Amino acid sequence: MTQRFAALLIGAIAAPLLAQQPSHKPSCETIQFRFEREGAPPTSRHFVRPDTNLRVALNYAAIIDGRDIASLGLEPTYGDTARRDIIATLTPQGAAALAKETRAHVGRHLGITVGNDLTNYAVIVSATGPVVALAQNLDRAKAAALMARAERARKAKCPE
Repeated sequence: MTQRFAALLIGAIAAPLLAQQPSHKPSCETIQFRFEREGAPPTSRHFVRPDTNLRVALNYAAIIDGRDIASLGLEPTYGDTARRDIIATLTPQGAAALAKETRAHVGRHLGITVGNDLTNYAVIVSATGPVVALAQNLDRAKAAALMARAERARKAKCPE
């Protein structure tokens, strides 16, 4: 009886405190280009690949981020005018950094994230840039929603 009362009392005190806790959503959404984290332990953070729904871990350090994107655009997916790709045109500095890193890491996987979502994931076959697909083969509604998020993330002044 005493334990039950104590549990109810703790629950009554904790509930208002928990309601005041900040949400765990990122306060500042970012765009990041990161290599796959090879040999990552199962406990590490994983992203879901947009093409296969398999989980992959990415390195913590970004090669480039939203500040390295000069502009974003929507284009029809090759061969399918009903679907869209989101294309990022990099700044000269961003293009140079991405080209240098991808040239040195041919054969590795590169992931692009917008916030907590992995939007593109591919094997590097040669130096990449200055124009990169941020996301591919999306229906129009998903493309428009992701484009709006990506534009906000590109313009955000997130703390390092």
